[in-house]
Amino acid sequence: MILPPDITPHAQAAAESLRNPDHFQWYILCLLAAAVYAYIAEYRKGNYDAVLSGLLFITGDFIWEICNSLLLHATGTAPLWSVSGPSACTIVVGVNAEILILFSFAGLAFGHLLPTDRTRRMSVLPEWLTIALLSGTFCMGVEIMLNRIDVLHWDLRFWGKWPHLWSIYLNYTIPFVAISWAKYYISRKARLRLVLIFLIVDIAGMIVFSSLLHLI
Repeated sequence: MILPPDITPHAQAAAESLRNPDHFQWYILCLLAAAVYAYIAEYRKGNYDAVLSGLLFITGDFIWEICNSLLLHATGTAPLWSVSGPSACTIVVGVNAEILILFSFAGLAFGHLLPTDRTRRMSVLPEWLTIALLSGTFCMGVEIMLNRIDVLHWDLRFWGKWPHLWSIYLNYTIPFVAISWAKYYISRKARLRLVLIFLIVDIAGMIVFSSLLHLI
């Protein structure tokens, strides 16, 4: 990967650990196997909406991760966020294999939280919207904790001395709301097509920006 000259130390550490085979650990295969098993089990049970919600979450998020990595070159200093600490594989500067597998379980769990009846309400809001908002709040809290223990970094000047929590909140809440809305208003076949489109964009992005241009 080509590094900008004014890159921050955290971003440089993340970039230098990208896809390093020397960091491989066997446990990552166990985590991957568990995730694959979970999706197959839910599919066999007929929980197609939960499976699609999980796949939409992880494939859509990775597009955002690619954009975050490209932002490192746009700013010349840092991406919006970067990760550090021990990992079996840092895939791009903002996400490692462990986080990506975690997201796959998180998306699947979120799909299970959504009610089958979109008209059900919790207080003044629809239940599905309340769940999406609370899920975004929970994820924001996790990000703050990871930042406090110095494994998730917000170095970009955009953040100031402390990140704009509203933007982190929206970063999670908007996908959760979109996935929830899609469950009730878009057919399963259309959602599956969207998953495939996201996956193609993910693969193409890694081929072009990583393998060919060496930018991420």
